[in-house]
Amino acid sequence: DEAYRAGAPVSMVTLNTVGPTLMKYGTEEQKAYFLPRILSGDLVFAIGYSEPEAGTDLAALRTRAVRDGGDGDDGDGDGDGDGGDWVIDGQKIFTSNAQQADWIWLACRTDPDAPKHRGISIILVPTDDPGFSWTPIETVGGLTTTATYYDGVRVPASNLVGAENEGWGLITNQLNHERVALAAIGMQAEDFYEEALAHARTPDPATGRRRIDEPWVRARLAEAYARLAATRLL
Repeated sequence: DEAYRAGAPVSMVTLNTVGPTLMKYGTEEQKAYFLPRILSGDLVFAIGYSEPEAGTDLAALRTRAVRDGGDGDDGDGDGDGDGGDWVIDGQKIFTSNAQQADWIWLACRTDPDAPKHRGISIILVPTDDPGFSWTPIETVGGLTTTATYYDGVRVPASNLVGAENEGWGLITNQLNHERVALAAIGMQAEDFYEEALAHARTPDPATGRRRIDEPWVRARLAEAYARLAATRLL
């Protein structure tokens, strides 16, 4: 949270969420390639989860990944199988920072016959693949997110993270890291609180009165302080 309070550029999603999840679930080859580059800031990930018809009910996702060639997962949990490629088709929405990302951490359905929380896998998709594209989504707050499209995207079988059809555990792991990181980002509000407190203690040039002497101002400041204290405990 010190970095966020100082306004230092930190790749929150890549460094704080994808990195730790790769450390837990990635193959040795994936760790060797991605972790040093994540640490150095040489590559950026975006998260490909939400879909037009799968937002809060993420397990209803439809983006499909089909194995082409090879013999599928070899059962050792390392995701390498016996070669072949994953061919991916589908659409994601609210894929924040996809316009700058090098890779998408993509949730795909790899077994359409399994219960919806099963049959999901995490596959790493490079954004320079010719089958990948995105369009901007402008929000009311002035921030830009994206819709991303996967049209016959083809990646090696080794781009599977963790075991095939067990991606739900990776999703929850990544999101748990994200929740902690978001709490740290929220600590930037401490600076705003200190500014508001200093302003409230400063006498008004015209009347000489201090805003902090108003009961309702003290109540609002106390509430903000309590919320910040609770956020820090996260």
